[in-house]
Amino acid sequence: MKFLLLLYFFTLPLLGETRLSLSDQVIGPNTKIELIFDVAMVTPDAVGKTIDNSILTIKPAWKTKVVWRSQNIATVIRSEAPKIATEYQFFLTKELKAVDGTIIPKKELKSASSEPFQIVRSVRNGSVRTGESLLMFNDDVSATTAAPFFQFVSPETDEQKEQIIAARTRKATWGDLRSRYYYQPSWQERFTGKNRRYDNPAPEPTEIIKHALVVEPVTPLPIGNLWSLRRLSSLPNTADTASINTINHYALGNVTPFTTKLVVPVTTPDQPRTIRISFNQALSKDLKSADFLKHLSFKDSVKGLKATFDYRRTSATLHGDFNSRDTYRFTLSKSLFSADRLALEKPIVTDLRFTRLAPKILLPSWDEAQLSRGSRTYQVKSVNNQSLRIRIKRLSPKDLIRASLGYRHYTGNGPNSERIKERIAIPFELITGKVVADIVVKINADLDTTHTHTLDWKKYLPKKKLEGAFFVSVTGTAAHHPDLSKASNKIAQSLVQLTDIGLAWKLSNDSTFLYAYSCESGKALPGVEFALFGEDAAPFEKAVTDSDGTASFSRNEKHRLLRVRNKGDLLILPFDESLSTVPMWRFPINYNWRSSPTDKRIVELFSDRNLYRPGETVHLKGIVRYLKKDKLNLPISINPKIVLMDPLRRIIIEKNLTLSSSGSFDFTHTLPKTTVGNYHFQLTWTDELEAAEEINDYWTKRAAKNSASFSHYFSVQEFKRNTFEVKSSLTDKLAYKLNAKYFQGTPVANGKVKWFFRTTPTGFYPTEYRDFLFGNHRGYDPDYWNHYFGHSDNSSGLNRQASHSENGETELSEDGRLALDFDLPELNFPTPRRATVQTEVMDTNNQTLSTKAGTTLHSSDFYLGILRQDQITRVGKEIPLKAVAVTQKGKLHDVPVTATLTVEREVNKQTKSKAPNGRVVVKNESSIVPVATREIILANGKLDLPFTPKEPGKHFFTLTSKDASGRSIKTLITRNVYGTDEYPWAYEDGMRIKLVPEKRRYQPGETARILVLSPIEGEALITIEHQEVVRKFRKPLTLENPIIEIPLEENDAPSAFVSVLIIKGSADSKRKNPEPQLRLGYCELNVDP
Repeated sequence: MKFLLLLYFFTLPLLGETRLSLSDQVIGPNTKIELIFDVAMVTPDAVGKTIDNSILTIKPAWKTKVVWRSQNIATVIRSEAPKIATEYQFFLTKELKAVDGTIIPKKELKSASSEPFQIVRSVRNGSVRTGESLLMFNDDVSATTAAPFFQFVSPETDEQKEQIIAARTRKATWGDLRSRYYYQPSWQERFTGKNRRYDNPAPEPTEIIKHALVVEPVTPLPIGNLWSLRRLSSLPNTADTASINTINHYALGNVTPFTTKLVVPVTTPDQPRTIRISFNQALSKDLKSADFLKHLSFKDSVKGLKATFDYRRTSATLHGDFNSRDTYRFTLSKSLFSADRLALEKPIVTDLRFTRLAPKILLPSWDEAQLSRGSRTYQVKSVNNQSLRIRIKRLSPKDLIRASLGYRHYTGNGPNSERIKERIAIPFELITGKVVADIVVKINADLDTTHTHTLDWKKYLPKKKLEGAFFVSVTGTAAHHPDLSKASNKIAQSLVQLTDIGLAWKLSNDSTFLYAYSCESGKALPGVEFALFGEDAAPFEKAVTDSDGTASFSRNEKHRLLRVRNKGDLLILPFDESLSTVPMWRFPINYNWRSSPTDKRIVELFSDRNLYRPGETVHLKGIVRYLKKDKLNLPISINPKIVLMDPLRRIIIEKNLTLSSSGSFDFTHTLPKTTVGNYHFQLTWTDELEAAEEINDYWTKRAAKNSASFSHYFSVQEFKRNTFEVKSSLTDKLAYKLNAKYFQGTPVANGKVKWFFRTTPTGFYPTEYRDFLFGNHRGYDPDYWNHYFGHSDNSSGLNRQASHSENGETELSEDGRLALDFDLPELNFPTPRRATVQTEVMDTNNQTLSTKAGTTLHSSDFYLGILRQDQITRVGKEIPLKAVAVTQKGKLHDVPVTATLTVEREVNKQTKSKAPNGRVVVKNESSIVPVATREIILANGKLDLPFTPKEPGKHFFTLTSKDASGRSIKTLITRNVYGTDEYPWAYEDGMRIKLVPEKRRYQPGETARILVLSPIEGEALITIEHQEVVRKFRKPLTLENPIIEIPLEENDAPSAFVSVLIIKGSADSKRKNPEPQLRLGYCELNVDP
C-alpha cells in the first residue's frame, strides 16, 4: 500500500513557486511591479509583447497590462497612477501552466499600501514672528478646506501659558518658492515622470502650485517660546479620497522680546571712541540714522552724534565726540521697533564708562625673513606702555637652528601645522647668541595711541655686514593710569633674519626641488649650501646648488628645518608638511587635486560583449600591471580572486585565479537560465583589502582599496528579433519623413513616436586642405584636431555654444507614416551644421525601435580658408598668410571671389584699485582696435596675403564674402605677436602668468616654442616636469623677447608640463618700498608617443 501511495504522489503535476516583486515597500506612482516565476511561463516568441492583464488580479481595480520581460518574469505596465492612501491586494487570477507543464496554483500573492496623503516638504519663509510656511503635499490640496486644520501653537511650560493663533491659508505660487530646489512633484507628475522643477522656461512667479499651500498666522505671533505650526488630524486632499490622520508640528522657533544684547563703549588705538549697540533682532532696513537717533538720548549732550548700521541691521554704532569725558548715561526708548514690528521690551538706561586699553606690544612678524638690502629697519609698536625694554641677540647659524625649534613654543606653530596648546614666552637667557642690545625706551605718548620705536639693524651688525639673524624680546611696563593699575607687563618676541636669499620649491611625493636666488638681483645663486635638521637639531642630508641655483632632496617625515647658507648669508625656515605651496587649480593644466599614490595596480577587464541572453557563455579577459612611479611593471602578486554576482548580489561563482607570465588571465562561465538584469565580475586581492580596512586615513584607505578591487559590469536580458522595420530620411530643407512597416508588409498604424531634433555646428574640414582653417577659430577647436589628426580630448568646441535641440511626441498615421518640418535657427557666425532627427517608434506590442536620419546643412556655396599659423611671430616679421576658396565638396572653387580681409588687435589696459580688505585689485580693460582692411580677389581660388605686424598683441585675421545667394561667408583666425616693450596682454591675478605654446601637439625631437605673457622682466627658471622635475634651465625674459624653447624627448610623451618662474629683483623695482616680484606660469605640452 505504501508503494501505491508513493507512485500516486509522483504522478501529480509539479507545483511552481511564484512571487510578486515591488520595487518599493510602499507603493508610489513609479513603483515597478513584477511577477517572478521559477520556471518559464511563455515561449521565447512571447517575450517583449504587451498583452492584456489576465494573470494578475488587483483589488481595488487598477488598470494594468503585462509584458513578459523574460520567459519567467512578467512586468506589470501601469495604465494609470495608483490611488493614494489605498491598500492593494494582489492575486494570481487563475491556475497557470508553465511551458514544462508545471502547475502554478491560483493564490493570493501579497498586499501592500500606497503612500499616504502627506506633507513632503516644509519651508519657512520670513521670520518666526511672521510664521509664514510653505507646505508641499504629495497630492492636490484645497486652501479653503485646509485652513481649519492648521494653527500656530506656543505650548504651556513652567515659564509660559499656552498660546494658540489661528491660521489662514492660500494656494502657493512659484514666486513663494525661494528656489526651485524646494519643489516636489505631485502624485500625477511623479507618475508621468515630468518634474516641473526643471521646466524651461521656468514657470511664472504668479502661477499656482496646486499641491502646495502657504500657511500664516492671522496676526503676527506674539512673544513666546517653541512656536510651531500644528497640523490637525483629518486634513483631506482636494478629491476628498484621502486624509492625513495624524497630528504633526513644524517647528518655527522662539519669538523673544526685542531688546539689546549689549551696549558697550569701544576704544580703538588712534581712532575716535564709539558706542556699539547690539540687538537680538534686526532693525528695519528703512530705518535712517536720524530716525534712529530720535529713540535715544544722553544725560549730557554729545556733539556730532550720528549712527551707522551693520549689513544685517543687528547692531548700530554711535559716532560723536566721546573723547571729552569718560562717563555717559545712555537711554534707549521703548518707541524703537524691530523689523518684525516688536517694540523694545523696556527702556534701556545704562551708565557707560570708557576705559583705557590694556597695554600692547606689536611686532611686524613672528618668524620671517627681511630683505637685507631693504630698509633694514624694524618697527616696534606700543600702546599704553610707559617704557619698553628691548633686548636683542645676534644668532650664529648653529644658534639659529635651536632658537627656531624653541621659538615654536611661543608661536604655537608646531611641526606639520600642528598646534602647540601651551604657549609661553621664551626666557631670553635660554637663547644662545651674542647680546647686541639691552635698552629701555621711555614712551611719552597719549593714552590709547600708538607709539612706534624703530630699530636700525645697522647698529647691531658688524661693519659692512648686511646679513644676520636676531632674537628680539620686548618687555613693556604699563602706563600710569588708574585703569591700568592692575595690568600685567606684556612681552613680545620675534625671530628676524636679514637675508638676500630667496627660495622657491617644488614638492613631489618623494622629493623636493629647490631653487635659490638673490632677492636683490633676481639671479640664481650657485654654490648655496642646504642642510636639513630634525627635532633637537638632529642633522640630515646636505646639498649644494648647481650653476642654475637648484638642488634636490628626498623627503623624510622627520625633517623639521632647512638651513640655507650662501657664504655669510643665512636663511632658516620650517621644512615639513606645513610648507606652503601654490595651488595647481589656478593653472590651465590637467592635474590630480589630491596626490595619487605613486605605486598602484592597474587592471583592464573586458568581455566579448556587454549583452547576453540567459544561459549563454560569457568570456572575460583581464590584463594586470603595476604602476611604480612612471613605469608599468608585471604584477608581483599573481593570485587574485574572481567573483561573479547576479543582479541580487548573490554569488554565482567564486574562484581563485593564477595570472599568466604576462600578467593576464582568461575566464569563462555559463550564465544561469532564469535570472536577468545587471551582473558583474569582481577581481580582488583579498589580503590587501583586509589590510586596507586597518588604515585610518580615509584617502589612503580608499586608494588602497581601489588598487585591490576591480569590477566589470554586463547585462543579461531576453531579447528577440524585430517584428517591424523603420526607415527615415531628412532633407537639407529639414523635411523629415518616416515609414514603419511590419515585415509581412502591414503598416505600424498609430504607433507612438518620440522624436528628438538637434542641430550642431560641425565646422568645415575638407580632406585636401587640412592645413587651412575654415570658420570661427577665435578659440581652440578640438574638432579640427580630432578630424585631421585623431587628437581627441574633453574640450568642448567653441561652436557647441550654437547647438540647438527640440523634442516632442506624436503618432504615426494609419499607413504607418510620419512627416515633420523643422525651422533652422540663425547663427551669429556662419558655419556648416549637422542636423539629426532621432525617433523611437513603439507599436501596440510595446516593441520599440529607434532610427536616426541626418543631413549636413551648408551655410554657403563655398568657404574661405586661411593657412593655419603654428608660429609665434615677432613684430616686423612677415606672416605668410594664404587664402583659399573651397566648394562644399572640398574642391578648389576656381571662380573669382571678391572678399575683405580685416586685421584687428586686442589691447589690454590695467587699472589698479584697492579692495575693502586692503588688497590691490587689477582690472583688465580689453578692447579690439582696427589694424588694417583691404579688398582682395581670389582669381583662381587662391591668394597669398603676406602681412607684417607693427605692434605686439593678439591679432585677429578675418576673411568675409558672400555667395551667389547672398549668404555670408566668414573665417577668423588668431596670431600672437611679440617683440616690443609694450605689454598688450591680459593681466592675470596675483602671481600667475599665462604660457602660450606655439602648437597644439608635438613629436619627440621637435622644439616647442612658448610665449610667456609676463608683465615683468627678469631671469626665469624653466622646468620640464612629469611627476617631478626632469629637466631645467634658466633664461632672461624681456617684453621684447618673451619666448622660451624646449627640445622634446621621447620620455616627454604623452604630456610634459612646463613651469616658468620669473623673478624681478628688488634692485629693478620702481616701487616705493623695493621688493622682488615673482610670476609663475604652467602649461601642458601634448607629445605623441
